[in-house]
Amino acid sequence: MPYRRLPNTDKARIRAMRTALEKAERDSDQGISVIPFDLLYKLRVLLPEFEQAIDLYNMSFRRQVEAGKEMKEDFRIAKMYLTHFLQVFNMAIQRNELKPTEREFFGLDPENLSLPKLQTEKEVLQWGKQIIQGEEARLAKGLNPVTNPKVSVVKIYFDRFEESYRYYKKLQEVTQANLKNIAKLRPKVDELIQKLWNAIEKSFESLPPEIRRKKSAEYGVVYFYRKNEKNST
Repeated sequence: MPYRRLPNTDKARIRAMRTALEKAERDSDQGISVIPFDLLYKLRVLLPEFEQAIDLYNMSFRRQVEAGKEMKEDFRIAKMYLTHFLQVFNMAIQRNELKPTEREFFGLDPENLSLPKLQTEKEVLQWGKQIIQGEEARLAKGLNPVTNPKVSVVKIYFDRFEESYRYYKKLQEVTQANLKNIAKLRPKVDELIQKLWNAIEKSFESLPPEIRRKKSAEYGVVYFYRKNEKNST
């Protein structure tokens, strides 16, 4: 015996609602009414709302992916400039051109020349600010500047990364909000589809089972057969 199963993907949900609506509108032109007016009204309201919610999510997700690619590249460049800046600074210490205690301007240990961890976006954001502010503080005291790269150049690429990172995180928030909106609508959609299918089947209840299923399927009702039943139907 074939059984009915509600759609379990958003694409299938839209297909089920759209099929029912298009068939109902064609029937209306011929004076046929299978779906009750109240359900048809809800369908006309909920279908575009659900489609729009999914379109907004897809659009924001695509923008997030593209922004993520740009952010990763800006991250790579900012990390490279910060690393080079500190390496040049350390080499100047090794040549006795700068004092080890000047590392304290960056919040670094003057006793060794190790570099801070710059593996994540948050680490680059944290250390980038400290390094730039530290070098500006050094210059304000009249100490010799680090060159190749200068802090002004490092700041350009750090600011670019920081801006793209903030933009990417904002898009993430928008995408998550759109996803939550879809999740909020799904129960309403599933409930409506179930009521639609119940009403459609009821309108054909006087027909033989096979014909009833065929007629209902024209309105988007989906039937499945169990494996051991496929060959016998």
